[in-house]
Amino acid sequence: MSVGRYVVGLVVAVAAGLLVANMPGGANAVVLPLVLVALACLLLGVYSGVVERDALAPLSILSVLFLIVYVLRPIYVLSSGRIGPTRAIDDRWVSPEIVGYMERALWLVLLALASLFIGYVLHRARGGGCVPATVAATETGASLSRAGTTLAVAGAVVVSALAYVSLIREVGGVAAYLSALSLRSDLFFGRGYLAVAALPLKAVTLTILAVVLARGAIPPRARWAIGGLIAIVLVSDFLTGGRAALILGTVVPVLLILHRTRRNIRLKVLVPVLAIVVVVFVGMRVVTRDVVHEANRGKTRTQLVTSALMDLPADTVGGRDAVLFDSLTRLVEAEAHGSEILRGRTYAAILTFPVPRAIWAGKPLGGGNAWFTSTYYPNFYGQGNVETSISLLGESYANFGPAGVVVVFFLFGWVLSTLYARMMGDARATAVPIYAVTFAHLIQIVRGDAFHAVTSWAMIVVLLLLARPMIVRQAGFARGTRVRPTAVAAG
Repeated sequence: MSVGRYVVGLVVAVAAGLLVANMPGGANAVVLPLVLVALACLLLGVYSGVVERDALAPLSILSVLFLIVYVLRPIYVLSSGRIGPTRAIDDRWVSPEIVGYMERALWLVLLALASLFIGYVLHRARGGGCVPATVAATETGASLSRAGTTLAVAGAVVVSALAYVSLIREVGGVAAYLSALSLRSDLFFGRGYLAVAALPLKAVTLTILAVVLARGAIPPRARWAIGGLIAIVLVSDFLTGGRAALILGTVVPVLLILHRTRRNIRLKVLVPVLAIVVVVFVGMRVVTRDVVHEANRGKTRTQLVTSALMDLPADTVGGRDAVLFDSLTRLVEAEAHGSEILRGRTYAAILTFPVPRAIWAGKPLGGGNAWFTSTYYPNFYGQGNVETSISLLGESYANFGPAGVVVVFFLFGWVLSTLYARMMGDARATAVPIYAVTFAHLIQIVRGDAFHAVTSWAMIVVLLLLARPMIVRQAGFARGTRVRPTAVAAG
């Protein structure tokens, strides 16, 4: 990747900071930390481009994500004059006092980025780099068992279909179901097993995709079959109403599997893919949420999607999926007013997930997202236990303060480097899906909470491990060779 692209991005970020400096409401206080955060994001991208030479390396992805939610979002907040992670009725006007909290939040973002980078680099310095092992070249005989694959696919499709057909019939038809997705927390409350009914099919599909891609040229019939399976998985994701399930749960792992087994996906390919993802992201929100709003009565879905795409800033960085900075600012404000440190309480909630609610009636309703929303936005949460995002940064800060931010993001950087080194050095095709879904969930935990990200990751990994012996045979493999990180950069 050319460093020149990041130089252009840097100029744009600095120019944006200068624009913020001229905004009313005492916004000058956030200019310095905002520009420094932008610089840190861009430097992460430059480092990844120079050292990893991989458009889908973890630091490349995270640099873009942090730039969106912790640089562009604050700029949007200041330009719009409104801040809040839930709905318009809970938003507040940006006052000089809130600008002060925003400034402190941006310093926390900078602290998190520095800790992440140090953890990542220190792992590499300990020999955490590896020579990329080409999966297709080092695979030594993994193939699909026809009987096992057929049985696994058929069983997974039946489970997914029965779950959603029964739920759609219970709600009153497809139209009623799509409307009910606007309050999906209420729809799936007590029916969590139905929301994850498509995970077995996803695990089977990702395993099949990795093994088939690693074996070389794919026959046309196999292409159609795999394409059909991916399409069914995407439809199942859509029926959950969660855009993260579709994009981070399926699209990102598929891209990573393709990237790892067949070819390096270049930036020129990622840009149009990103454009398609944005259209899907906005379109899903319209279909599952906006269409049921009173103000949109009488408008067709096509009209609503077109209108949303014509106002992308408001529907991306201005939308409810980019509110991580708003949540962090609210937590900083709460701390300034004497809120208690949770000391790991929201992380401990992860352990309660496997216990059925039928056995434990008083089981907690969730983790960090549930605690944050119910504590600071109870009216919003009260509508069917609807949650907003606390984020990895916000959750670490709420539990352990600034020290927690340092420790959590240092470990996060270390884990990212470890995972990336192992993925690039592991020649086993059947291991690639595990790495792919793990990366996707690491992105998910940045924008969500540990409760949802860790539990959903654990479920899909267990299913991948169960699917592998059933559908793969003759799996003898070689492994890549680990070397010092400097050798990777030179190669």
